[in-house]
Amino acid sequence: MIRFTSVIFMICMSVGFAFTHPTKQHAKIDAVFVLDSTGSMGGLIQTAKDKIWAIANTMAQAQPTPIIRIGLITYRDRGDQYITKVSQLTTDLDSLYSDLMSTKAAGGGDTPESVNQALNEAVHKIKWSQDKNTYKVVFLVGDAPPHMDYKQDVKYYLTCNEALKRGITINTIQCGNLNGTEKIWREISKLGNGDYFKVEQSGGSVAVNTPFDKEISQASQQLDQKKVYWGSRRDLGRLKTKKEKQRNISRESSSSSLAQRAEYNMSSAGKLNNEWNNDICKLSESELKNVSKDKLPSNMRMMDETEQLDYVANLKKEQIKTEEKLKTLTLKRRAYLAKKAKGVANSDKANFENSVFRSIRKQAKEVADIEIQEAPSL
Repeated sequence: MIRFTSVIFMICMSVGFAFTHPTKQHAKIDAVFVLDSTGSMGGLIQTAKDKIWAIANTMAQAQPTPIIRIGLITYRDRGDQYITKVSQLTTDLDSLYSDLMSTKAAGGGDTPESVNQALNEAVHKIKWSQDKNTYKVVFLVGDAPPHMDYKQDVKYYLTCNEALKRGITINTIQCGNLNGTEKIWREISKLGNGDYFKVEQSGGSVAVNTPFDKEISQASQQLDQKKVYWGSRRDLGRLKTKKEKQRNISRESSSSSLAQRAEYNMSSAGKLNNEWNNDICKLSESELKNVSKDKLPSNMRMMDETEQLDYVANLKKEQIKTEEKLKTLTLKRRAYLAKKAKGVANSDKANFENSVFRSIRKQAKEVADIEIQEAPSL
């Protein structure tokens, strides 16, 4: 008699479902960055691009291993090219990073911006986790206060009240010293049960390069190329888009950012959050045999069963070899950064990523009993 579990497995394989591990034992973090993208924010936007992987690596240190979802809302003002752009919470940080990379600073000009609308959309339009044990947090980042004269605009204090009801913490990071911003930024953080920080207009961060960054980024690109996907036509179309984004990231990012991305992807959290990608090397021999030909990548469809197994086995060996190389290089990079930072209280420096780090470490423990010990990478 065929076991029931085997039947379920075969049904799932036939419709192209990917298998993931149970998530009950994992911590959960939902973080949304609400970022002013008007003309004065060019330096901070570049800092965010440079440091988003360092922030992800900070979250990845959490215990238990976290499911990390990050979202992004960029905002300007009425009359600009757009008022808000919303990128939903996702575990696919390459997709989120691509949205961030396409963000340019422009518009604004009359000082107040559409902060109220952006903050309200962060609470109401973002698809937050309904799990009460999830650490849910907003980082409002900008240099100008909200317009308080707009009609049909939900004021920030009403949004903060609603955020508290939904278990969402709101932190504020003020960039620069524009008059009128600090008072309201402090009030928003207080109403949102969060923290207030002030940083330089550009974010106050410094990108630190290491002798290992280029080699790490090259090995990471090689590993991306060695991933071969299977699934339905819809799955393969989505994963083709993912590979295109990976190529764009490789072309447009600094070696330092790519090294930090590689470190995240090699972490336990990175592997957990990337499990959906249907890499054919994750299948066992018996699982591979149960994948129908129309769900195989095109280059495998003309192979017989033995050729398929040999192809995947060799691909696995190449992946493992590249992963081991990345682990070695990542450890060397960490040691280099630790030596460079020795004697410097980097975690106390008032900059963008450290402001985020301090809030996350404290609040994740208070809200969801999530332990984060390590300071972010330089």
